[in-house]
Amino acid sequence: MAKNRYLAALRKWDWGAIKAEALSGLEDDEENPGTRVGRSYLGTVFSLAPSGKYYTPFANSNVDPCPRCRGTGHARNPVACGWCGGSGHRSVAALAKARGETVEETVRLLGTFPAKGYRVKVIDEATMAFPCFVCEGGLVPVDCSWCGGIGCREAFLDQEWYEALDQVAGEHGLYIESGEGDPCDLFATISVETDEEGDEEPEEAPVEPSAEPREPWQMPRKEYIDLLLDGKIAPPAGVVVTGVQNVGRIADPHYMEVARAVAAGKPVPAEVLAEYPRIEQEVGQMGQAVYPHREVSGNVFREHVPTES
Repeated sequence: MAKNRYLAALRKWDWGAIKAEALSGLEDDEENPGTRVGRSYLGTVFSLAPSGKYYTPFANSNVDPCPRCRGTGHARNPVACGWCGGSGHRSVAALAKARGETVEETVRLLGTFPAKGYRVKVIDEATMAFPCFVCEGGLVPVDCSWCGGIGCREAFLDQEWYEALDQVAGEHGLYIESGEGDPCDLFATISVETDEEGDEEPEEAPVEPSAEPREPWQMPRKEYIDLLLDGKIAPPAGVVVTGVQNVGRIADPHYMEVARAVAAGKPVPAEVLAEYPRIEQEVGQMGQAVYPHREVSGNVFREHVPTES
């Protein structure tokens, strides 16, 4: 993951003065008794955000489509699927070998997919092959590098800026809010808990900015899943989390992150590799896997097929 281009500039803001202003205007939070809230006005999106524009997912005619992908979010040429080698089908024998199982065991595994919520996959008895889980017809789309797959360069840069703003504000014990009357206004907000007598609790010593966050493939599985379910990190591209407690092995998002890192030759920590003893063998068998859109529902991952509008 590339370093955010806006972090350095945002860290040069006078966050000490911003925090002091927020603390000087503390007011009781009516929705959260025992808490006082203060705000410092930062400015409007028109003067702060890279695009200088305000828009929403459903009202965005004022931003332009990405000039490279023309708004599709995809690079011009899809690539051959690394899991099936571009054939669109996967051999049961090859999958069994990659998983270290017998063909019979793999057939039984594939037979459980409908019961677990997967799209039904039919094994051709003549060829002992089944349609690839990852692609349609052997090709997978690649996100446009200019817009990050969003389809709009302006929105991509704005998103990166807002993420950097949230991160830097958090380093100073603040969080970002939009104005209640005008959503174009941006405020740095602080919440202070009070004791039983209503006096403010002493402010904690400022926390030095922490080191750069670890990548998902550098985290143990439990740490990654906890952060994912708490919404503190984003799932892999194309994965939507709707409430999962115990993620299955086949489409485990942590496994996906680690497999991609192994395939790319990244220095995955030994403690992470130890959680997937066969991952290097599996990645060697299937190449650098690219995964489809998947949806988590209950305790099950299933392929997510967008509906036509």
